[in-house]
Amino acid sequence: MQTNDKNELLSTTAISSDDSFAGFVDTYEGEDEIVNQRMIQGTRIKFSNEGKWTDNQGIELDPGKHYLAIGVERVVNKWPVEQGPPLETIVLAPGQPFPNIDKMNKACPKSEWREAFGKQVGPYKPQRLLYLLDRLMTLDKYTFPTSTVGGTRAVHELADKIAWMRRYRQAGVRPLVQLSTTFMPTQYGGRQRPHFIIVDWIAPSGGDVKLEHKPTPQISGPAEAAAGADVSTPATSATPATPATPATSTNSSAKSSTKSSAKPSKETLAKAGLKTVSEPSLAEEMSDDIPF
Repeated sequence: MQTNDKNELLSTTAISSDDSFAGFVDTYEGEDEIVNQRMIQGTRIKFSNEGKWTDNQGIELDPGKHYLAIGVERVVNKWPVEQGPPLETIVLAPGQPFPNIDKMNKACPKSEWREAFGKQVGPYKPQRLLYLLDRLMTLDKYTFPTSTVGGTRAVHELADKIAWMRRYRQAGVRPLVQLSTTFMPTQYGGRQRPHFIIVDWIAPSGGDVKLEHKPTPQISGPAEAAAGADVSTPATSATPATPATPATSTNSSAKSSTKSSAKPSKETLAKAGLKTVSEPSLAEEMSDDIPF
């Protein structure tokens, strides 16, 4: 199997004395994600400030399309003072907790800090990258990088559901997802955030077919990469990330309309060496039959 794939008020005094709107920000730092291009596989996709899923050129994606979630990477980027790609990208191994980002930033000189929404922030920041596969036969790949609150929560929820399924099914099971949105409260009343609707579960049907996502090797900064130097090692002082709890409440009036395309047929999956997998029953979850 081969992998081929943006009023005037009453007086001048009144205008100058009220600057609260000037500080109004209803976005999150990193909303327009910058990413180390070597981490991107296939087409990069984004979740816009308007609550739309788009490609990197701002073209809205088909909301009814289904994608197979094949892997995720967790990285720590070191950002330059001025706008630009990361100076360094540390890729975490599977199961490795995030390093202590606050400690890493405090160890950096203030000359390396940058301004973001009116305050100084350190150069290091975590980021997640979700890898998706479209059209099981053509294997077009997509990458969703995120360091926002909403995007991180969406990826955490998806990872939690995958871990839950793998407790009862085979290790290679993957979700077939639909790109959607859900309501998230904020200090300004709330907004839409990314959300992945699981429409089915897919697994290898046997033989040598694999859907393994190969982790990206450690990536050095531009200067080190050019010189062929050894990459830096992730900090050993770390605090495990707390998994997000799946959201249960949504604002139906704020949710975007979601149409669903047909799921791949059993024949299509079989040609790709795949099969559907049923969700575990309540009895399986409780590891026993339920007495009545």
